Amino acid sequence: MLYVDYEADSVEAAIKKAVQELDLNENDIITEVLSEGKRGLFGIARKELAKVRIYYKEKNNIDTVLGDIENLIAYLDQNAKLDIRKISDNRYDIVVNSNNVSHFIGKKGKTLKAVQTLVNSFVQKHKKDCSVIVDIDQYNTRREGQFAKWAEIQAREVIKTKRAIIVKSLNAYERRIIHMEISKFDNVETESKGEGRIKNIKIKYTGR
Repeated sequence: MLYVDYEADSVEAAIKKAVQELDLNENDIITEVLSEGKRGLFGIARKELAKVRIYYKEKNNIDTVLGDIENLIAYLDQNAKLDIRKISDNRYDIVVNSNNVSHFIGKKGKTLKAVQTLVNSFVQKHKKDCSVIVDIDQYNTRREGQFAKWAEIQAREVIKTKRAIIVKSLNAYERRIIHMEISKFDNVETESKGEGRIKNIKIKYTGR
């Protein structure tokens, strides 16, 4: 088990501080009181803070991420069911099963895109080396095929004209599709440009 020491004005305050900072419940920890602290003359001033040692098991961060996602989907639709598929240790696909598909997808996929943005924020907070993709009614699967076909057309255009193309305002999911599709072609490559989560991609000719 892991452990960390906390100090406060009282043992109770030190334990409360620990569970808040560790994001745990008191049932999840074992507490060893190292010192109850000492008060000064007449109990007016404390000379020594109370000190406790908190033993705990490290959380499985992906469980935290998936729990946050389940709460988010339940907020949008209490009757929705999730099919969570572990693709690898660092990749999970989540398929939402709902009777209100259009509600989740939104106009031109904007609602689903917003959900994915929130999911990405959960991942960044708890498990940065993991990828979690949310889909409903195979919307992203169909869109991925369309996007890959579009990327193929752009690659052929760059090869034909030998002139670079800049594709603007892409999220990580969209950039991944373009990178993967363009990598199938000789004499053309991609380069991400910009800062933050939304970036541009430059598709450029590398032949002679």
